Amino acid sequence: MISIRCFIATASSPLLAAALFCAFACAPDSGQRPPERPDLVLVTIDTLRADHLGSYGYALDVSPNLDRVADQGVRFAEATAQWPSTWPSTASMLTGTYPGRNGVVWSPKRALDWSQETLAEILSRAGYRTGAVVSNASIGRRMQFHQGFDTFVESWLEGYRREFPGRPYRAMDALGVKRFTNATVVTDEALAWLALQPKREPIFLWVHYMDPHGPYVPPAEYEGLFPDAYPSQPLPIDEIPEHQRRTPAGENEPTADLAYYIASYDREIRYLDDELARLLDALLARWDNAPGLLVITADHGESFDEHGEILGHGRTPFRPTTRVPLLLRMPGRLPEGRVVETPVGLVGLLPTVLDLLGIETPAHVQGRTLLPWVNGDAGEAPAVFGHAGVREPPQSFVRRGRFKLVRFQHRRDAKRFGRLALYDLEADPGETRNAIQEHPQVAERLGQELDAFLAENWRSAPAGGAPVPFDPLERELLRQLGYVD
Repeated sequence: MISIRCFIATASSPLLAAALFCAFACAPDSGQRPPERPDLVLVTIDTLRADHLGSYGYALDVSPNLDRVADQGVRFAEATAQWPSTWPSTASMLTGTYPGRNGVVWSPKRALDWSQETLAEILSRAGYRTGAVVSNASIGRRMQFHQGFDTFVESWLEGYRREFPGRPYRAMDALGVKRFTNATVVTDEALAWLALQPKREPIFLWVHYMDPHGPYVPPAEYEGLFPDAYPSQPLPIDEIPEHQRRTPAGENEPTADLAYYIASYDREIRYLDDELARLLDALLARWDNAPGLLVITADHGESFDEHGEILGHGRTPFRPTTRVPLLLRMPGRLPEGRVVETPVGLVGLLPTVLDLLGIETPAHVQGRTLLPWVNGDAGEAPAVFGHAGVREPPQSFVRRGRFKLVRFQHRRDAKRFGRLALYDLEADPGETRNAIQEHPQVAERLGQELDAFLAENWRSAPAGGAPVPFDPLERELLRQLGYVD
């Protein structure tokens, strides 16, 4: 017979060891009262563009579990990230403020300042147990995203420590990161934390999956999925970002066929979706008597050669990288199968969550609750603002209804797209044609709104946290993940 001590000794992390001990030694929890406030589980998926999910119209079977969540709750058809890069987008989600206000922008790369109040801090004060499992160093402890969490697991570090016990962590290349963390590791850590939480107390669990962020390296058993899903689209190999280049099975050189990379991206989504099913099953078991709130979204999308951005994100403000899925499920409180077509921003996530949990939103929060549009008793939503780019000042945009106005600050993009571009997303969802001559009054009105927003939220913004210093190995990792040139 294998002892409990043996199980704990072989567990892959302290959390898993504690969860195993609890499974054998803790008193049953089934008779405990449900919490007075609902649980909250926030799942953020790195680099997941909305139009690669079945619930958003994608033809391939890549997301059956995510699609099931969409059917059981509310799906926002046009949700926009406030910056198509992990740390500024996530900072906006967790604080309910725009990047210029919270100080977390692309460059210089600054930590989330301690003066910024996070969703975890708000919920902790309200009596929630708070835990997080993250898989991207850009939202780890170095960047101070652990504010307000009782438990904060950096999954790549756990994997590294399992393989190299006692050895100080050293940054590695992008493939190295994915060697130590993936959707299986993240789900295991999340389930371990959940197993330790009594039902009588409300929880806030944040789970951030790295898949399908590049380089796309799905598990071997997924490699055969979606063959010939896309026609071959060869590119010069120099146009494939170095950190993304992969050599298909049976070949000797990295491929420059864009079709291969898109299929690999889809395989990573399917792998993530399968692992997510384990987390969803655990939540349904916990919520058998008192349903909690489940929120699933992404920090940004990915560009597959739309507008000249190849297998990347962050530099351009177009929909492949800024449009993300946003799903809310809360039986008994939110309708099933509701689709909200009104454009919204992820900056509204925090006040929406607090609204659903019955907690007052702090006055400094800039986002507005999205519930009036879920309930169908509101008119036009507020304008959605955002940024993109790697230099200051960044590209900036505003969306209201069918129209989106973009101000291009970078010389190369301004030369290609025009200094100011207006896109009619009903007539031109691919944002291929500047319609500013056709709708000059719309452009003028949106331009005034954008000017007013930038005057308040960019130049007058606080500096934010101190720039984060990186050693050469860490900088190389960021370069291989596409975060620095």
